[in-house]
Amino acid sequence: MICYPVDVTEDEKSVIDDYWLLSDESSSGFLYTLQQIDRKHKSKQVRPVSILARKSSFYISHPAFICQDCKCEIPVKNRRDYINRFKVKRAAVCSDCSDLRQQNLIANAQNILREYVFDKFQPEQYLDGLSIEESLALLSITAEQTENSKYLGESIDDVSITDIQSIDYKIVHSLINKKALIHIPKLPSDVERANKVIYGDFSHVTYDKRYRKSVRYRHPDSIMPGIYLNNPTKNECFEVSDITSILYKRIQTSILTIDDFKMVNFLVKEMQIEKLYKLVSEVSKDKKIPIANSSVLRALLNHLAECYPPQNIFFTFMVKAREAIEYIYKESIPVYKAKNYFAIFVGRYVQHQENKGNQLYKAWTLPPHIQTSPFEALFSQIYLNGHFNWNNLSAKEVVALWLESVSLSESAKELLTEP
Repeated sequence: MICYPVDVTEDEKSVIDDYWLLSDESSSGFLYTLQQIDRKHKSKQVRPVSILARKSSFYISHPAFICQDCKCEIPVKNRRDYINRFKVKRAAVCSDCSDLRQQNLIANAQNILREYVFDKFQPEQYLDGLSIEESLALLSITAEQTENSKYLGESIDDVSITDIQSIDYKIVHSLINKKALIHIPKLPSDVERANKVIYGDFSHVTYDKRYRKSVRYRHPDSIMPGIYLNNPTKNECFEVSDITSILYKRIQTSILTIDDFKMVNFLVKEMQIEKLYKLVSEVSKDKKIPIANSSVLRALLNHLAECYPPQNIFFTFMVKAREAIEYIYKESIPVYKAKNYFAIFVGRYVQHQENKGNQLYKAWTLPPHIQTSPFEALFSQIYLNGHFNWNNLSAKEVVALWLESVSLSESAKELLTEP
């Protein structure tokens, strides 16, 4: 069956008839080519077949031309559509029914995501159960979420707190156990499909030059594997900034125990030691000196972090590394011994200065890639009266400034003031 445009003449109808005339012997499936049709009807006052055919449609009694949902006829507009109709193995569906199917698919996907979110993101009143360490860590996390996003990253590795992996892992797992954070390692298959139906397939990976890592694009409203902030209340309008405000007030009004003091003291010192390890690596690369990660080095860094600012220690590192490498080359020290000489030269110098009652006064600015961690920046903002980072403070000085800004329990005061 052919559907003709309303404005065609009888001669033009015959042109359209020839356009849709089928042939089993032709490779195209049609008896005439468009050029043959135009030549055949050249003597008649008709429009070209290319124009007339665009306004016609064609239908045959075949399942490929009948909508399997509403059973209405589905004609084709051109020969290519006709050929493709038979190539497609799935049953034909008209545009109205296709739209209805898509609407149902989206509605079903929305229900799947809604049920998954309801089941996975159960509000939990976790704020009262957080330790001072966890509260500071969570506050440093929320303070970084400038766009109020509860999605923190694809994995635990993406949640940066102190920049010390072992400590960050411990804190994040503790926050997950207390339901402050929600970890979704993998989505169920039906949730993955629902995500793709509503938000499309965003599985491609790009490279973020700022952080030197691969980044997977994520639609802001989709559900993806990763780490999320949980709501501490059933109020669905509760924002990340609300968590930040509550934590900030609680931290400022907390009465700290001796265990709180020990934990913060430990964190501060470990972060300063980690910074020194990074400086050791920097010195090793810059001066091309082998440095063993020995127990002697650890003991030395433990002492230095406690007593001196990183900037002052970095100056000593650079000077003593130069002296050590000169000595190594001059005396032809074998590599297995040479890797211990940095710690020896620095340790002897520090011991000599301390025996004389001197300090490490000279400073050297730290390399720009040794950055301030989120925890350090937050801690400085709350407690350290304008010290943006700890590069010009020793761990002991950081803790001392902190103690001036907090309230301690009576038992903690007694223990800390004991001679």
